[in-house]
Amino acid sequence: MLRVTTKIEEEHGRVTLKLEGKLAGPWVDEFERCWCLAVEKWKNLVVELEGVTFIDSKGKCLLAKIHGQGAKLIGAGLMTKSIIEEIAGCGREQGRDANGSRGSKHTILGTLVLLVLPMFLCFGSARGQDSNPLKLTLKEAVQLALKQNPQVQVANLNLAQSVQDRNIARAGLLPQSDFETVDRAERYNIYALFGSKFPGIPQHGGPFQFFQAGPNFSMPVFDLTLWRRWQSAHQGIRASEAQETTVREQTVLLVVSQYLGGLRAGAAVVAAQ
Repeated sequence: MLRVTTKIEEEHGRVTLKLEGKLAGPWVDEFERCWCLAVEKWKNLVVELEGVTFIDSKGKCLLAKIHGQGAKLIGAGLMTKSIIEEIAGCGREQGRDANGSRGSKHTILGTLVLLVLPMFLCFGSARGQDSNPLKLTLKEAVQLALKQNPQVQVANLNLAQSVQDRNIARAGLLPQSDFETVDRAERYNIYALFGSKFPGIPQHGGPFQFFQAGPNFSMPVFDLTLWRRWQSAHQGIRASEAQETTVREQTVLLVVSQYLGGLRAGAAVVAAQ
């Protein structure tokens, strides 16, 4: 699903099209129709890709077309930034081919940057100190990213917390049992009980020792509050599971995109050499 929001800045004379979701499949055609309508109405357009989670080859072609028409592309994540840099690099390369006056130094530099990005994504700063790079397959890179990504770990902790909250809420609906032991000593004031003195009877009676021990059982027959609390905790687990799945899918898409981008950049470096 793709969501397009239009933001008009009258002071700067700029119109921003903010995209959220996946720019793939039929949503590419839908965004192209929105873009054509926006080009007819406004000028100085900006396309913001910070909320985009996936872009297929058709979406990349459309973004390259939009960039060629003079629009500015803005991205925040590694995937969107790498795609924007690739589109911008292709545009500069085409301009150099037309003029015939520039070499391939900037192209090699851009591809080397794309080649280094997956290394920082998968291994972190500790791996960056190692002079010998570690070769990973795509499956190993995805598994390592899912294991070390802090967002995935936070999502797993939130899911575990939701499960424990459901167990606590369910415990209120189950039978309760406990064992109680009571030992007490009582002493009575006879004058205070009867309001007068009796000849031959002492003023106080006791102390008397009492001892009591035994189990107690209880169970809520109908408590709507406890039942609703358990239902709410159950829905919380579903929400946490959906959030965990979303985070894992975004991480996998990002790693696969950067991995393939690194392979493509390496091939481009070899071809340039």
